This record gives sequence, structure tokens and C-alpha cells, in this order.
Amino acid sequence: MTLVDRGTEIFEGLDVKLQKESFLKKPPFSSWFKSEGSRQRLEKVLDKVVEEVASYISPKAVIRVLLRDETDIAVYSPPGELLKSEFLAVGVVTIGERAGRDTGTGTLYEKIVVDALENVALIEAEHEVVMHLKGLADREGLKTTRMIPPGSGRINWGTENQQFIFKNLDAEKIDVVLTPSFVMLPQKSVSFVMGMGRDIEQAKDLFSCAGCLRLDCPYRV
Repeated sequence: MTLVDRGTEIFEGLDVKLQKESFLKKPPFSSWFKSEGSRQRLEKVLDKVVEEVASYISPKAVIRVLLRDETDIAVYSPPGELLKSEFLAVGVVTIGERAGRDTGTGTLYEKIVVDALENVALIEAEHEVVMHLKGLADREGLKTTRMIPPGSGRINWGTENQQFIFKNLDAEKIDVVLTPSFVMLPQKSVSFVMGMGRDIEQAKDLFSCAGCLRLDCPYRV
């Protein structure tokens, strides 16, 4: 079976583990420790909210691999590495409709922690899907670009280019839609394109933030 023959793949119940010892070492939480007191405060709130967040997130994704020559990707003025690729993997990942909602309860600090925790869950789900695609490419002897989310700031490729992803992928299979103003619903969702090919340079970091001007972003990798 070729990459294209695989068609649309849906991932339900992605294995996202919200383990405090693990995510405290990663962005954004790793940058929140200004003192031992601030660490203790954060850990106390995490102990309070992590089980609740884990109970309502619903990590899922949909992906598809396209033959680049059979797409109109050039119309969207994409990053050069995508135009050099033989294949284009398009994907949408979400953690469900309950994430991102303000329940009206908890302190402001607790809400900030919950928001960051949801973002971490989305990033973990995204990583699982992208590494699955990397594994498919490896088995075919293909190299990969980094994953490129339109509008992320990592590269100058605006949110309107999500149209390419959504017209080539039935994201409604995981209950994600793109609004006319190019906002994804549910809010805690991400879309991306990743190139695959034999004659492209292998990205050293599939999730690199290189190119983003937000040098002080707490999620920067």
C-alpha cells in the first residue's frame, strides 16, 4: 500500500498523558519557575486541576497523504520546501469542544494554568500524529520537512492557507470546522502540512519554531 493509497486516517483517543513530572520540564511550565515558592504554587494548582482537564479532553486527529503534483498547493504560495516535496501530509488535530471554555469557576491563576495544560495536551497529541507520519516516511525511505501550521508565526504563511488543508481533508470526521474567517472550531485545534520526499533536506526538528518573531513565547522550541 502506497502512502496515497492509505487514504484518510482517523485517530480517536490519542494517548495523551498529563503527567506532572513530565510536562513540568517542558514549555510553557518550565519557564514559570522564578523561585521555589512559584514552583510550589504551580504544583499545588496542577494537583488540583490536572485530573479534571484529563477527564474532558478528547484528543483526536485526521490525516491524509497527497501526491504533491496532483494538488494545487502552488496557488497558496507555500514555503519552498513544500513545493520541492513529492508528497504532502495534511492533518488536523484537536482536543475536543470542551477545551478552551471558561467554566466561570476558579481563580485567574487557576484558569491560566488550565489553559496552558490544555495547550500542552494539544501539543502532545500533535506530536504523536506527526511522529506517526515520520514513521510512514521512514519506511518509504523519504525525508520530511518540519510540520507547518498556517498562521502559526513559525513561517510567513497566513491562516487563510488552511483552506488547502480543509478542502483536501474531511476534518468534520473529528468534529472540526474552519470558519469563513479561518478560525478553527473547536478552539483548541491545529492544522498543518508536512512535506515528504527523497530530494528534500530532512528537517532536524519537526516542531521547530525557527522563523517565528515571538522570541519570548513560553511555548517556543
